[in-house]
Amino acid sequence: MSSGEGLKRADGVLPPSARDLLDKVKDEVITSIKVVRTPLSSAVRTALNWLSMGTYEKAVKDASYDSMMHLAMFINGKYQLDKQAVIVFARKNPVKRESETMDISVHEGLTIGALIDNTRKGMGNKRFTGYDARKNNCQDFLLSILKHNNMGTDESQKFIKQDADAVLNKVPKISEKLIKTATEVGAVLDKVIEGEGAKQKKPNAWMEHYKSTCASNKGKPVKELVRLAKESYKKA
Repeated sequence: MSSGEGLKRADGVLPPSARDLLDKVKDEVITSIKVVRTPLSSAVRTALNWLSMGTYEKAVKDASYDSMMHLAMFINGKYQLDKQAVIVFARKNPVKRESETMDISVHEGLTIGALIDNTRKGMGNKRFTGYDARKNNCQDFLLSILKHNNMGTDESQKFIKQDADAVLNKVPKISEKLIKTATEVGAVLDKVIEGEGAKQKKPNAWMEHYKSTCASNKGKPVKELVRLAKESYKKA
């Protein structure tokens, strides 16, 4: 069993914050998409170097890269869409001072909801929300978005794709496992922090249930009401 299995969010399910935003803007027609590539931050590089027992930075240089890049989409000049430990869809600008961007031609009438739904169906739930540094990383996610929405060119593919194998083949096997475990832990922590949204009882569910119990048992003492509410809440 992989680290965090059973604790992570179900395959194909976006984090609650991403689902909430998508529900609000899913019918918005896409007028512009920028692919954004940004060198990994020094904090991320330091963590990867530690997890790889000091071999990560050398492996990147040996693969003839100045730095590994994180890839994201900037949609309609308002929304960031990318894959980290989980899929991120937020009202945020991913373009930083050191970023490079490329404009992508968009089919007329394509909505944000259709873009994401087409990608999910094309990739399948497991690959859509899963992450693997070698085979299913942020670059593969963006390439899948373009592929399953009939967008992109050879030029955009070259802009997006770096050879992760060229780097990972040069770090110890145990280090790749550590990086995979760290990513899975990140997905678990995201679920712990964000929860499951509509799939969980709302934070005030107990109070609503207690009020309902009081309304249907008028005249009974508070101690008895609390006992009845606890018993029926556990069964709910």
